[in-house]
Amino acid sequence: MLGTFVGGTAYVDPATQKPAFCFDVVDLDRGAVQRIPLDFLAHGFSVNPRAPHQVAVFEKRGPGAAVLDLRAMKLVGNVRCRQTRAYYGHGVYTPDGAHLLVVESDLASGAGVVSVRETTSYKEIDTFPTFGDRPHDCVPIDGGRVLVFTNGGGQLEGGGIPCVTYVEASSRTLLERVTMSTPELNAGHAALARDGTLVVVSAPRDGLPPETSAGGIHVRAPGGVAERLRAPGALDARVVGESLSVRIHDERGVFAVSNPSGDLVTFWSLATRGLLGSFDLAGPRGLEITRDRRSFVVAGSRLGGVKLVDVERLQPSAGGVDAPCLSGSHIYAYEPAAEHAPEPARGAAVA
Repeated sequence: MLGTFVGGTAYVDPATQKPAFCFDVVDLDRGAVQRIPLDFLAHGFSVNPRAPHQVAVFEKRGPGAAVLDLRAMKLVGNVRCRQTRAYYGHGVYTPDGAHLLVVESDLASGAGVVSVRETTSYKEIDTFPTFGDRPHDCVPIDGGRVLVFTNGGGQLEGGGIPCVTYVEASSRTLLERVTMSTPELNAGHAALARDGTLVVVSAPRDGLPPETSAGGIHVRAPGGVAERLRAPGALDARVVGESLSVRIHDERGVFAVSNPSGDLVTFWSLATRGLLGSFDLAGPRGLEITRDRRSFVVAGSRLGGVKLVDVERLQPSAGGVDAPCLSGSHIYAYEPAAEHAPEPARGAAVA
């Protein structure tokens, strides 16, 4: 079984010739694509543990977030941030489903803020810091007891220090801060292996040419220092622009990284930090793993569909979808909700 995968898509509306957005639900086993219209490009995604068919999606650097019902395939409600802040792309439900934590950035200072929203009206009831500037990703670990935030830092000149912060969810205190090896790279997206190894992919800092400056990959063992990985020879020059998505296959000890500007997906060893292989694709963006754990799933705005790469051979494998879909920055594995799941909350509020 390959599974179902979800994510945001941007396209040009053929009727109006204007940009349009939707949220895609793609069943790779049936080759079926379903869509929910949105008024922003969905970046991050989180499932409500209380109602697995109810999910939240978030805009990157904008005011948009929404609650969707993936059983009924419809928008439940919009969740707008305060005018003094912007969403930064990611958020996560608490393990009990009582709260939604959304990564935001203060527009004046750049300081990272997490808004705490209860999940009936989705009104903001509290905030706490990410302990960094221009935060982006949020990864819960230890059963949600710790939240791992990437903090991009903002502008190269005058911005904060790019870092990853570990924050205890209950006390909202900083446990640890991991800095990047060079100030030219932000801290973009994070993935954590089962043994606690941290992988961070980075884009050039704001103020540098985004399409021609180097992207980057850092790996850090628990308690260690973040080590920047470099591809051998001419391949390293293609790790350019944003190193966008990262996905770890723990059983194989391999992680994959997409570089859309370099038309490149690279595969690395968790154990040795060495490059295991690479694959040329037009503008790869989102990465995931099939339900049977045999293939990486790759999507992107210029791929014209979804491709599969065998995790052992690191070569194309059968399957995928040959239709434009899942063109946003990320894709996510999703287990369709059971029919008896509780009804979602209605009318998510404007904050």
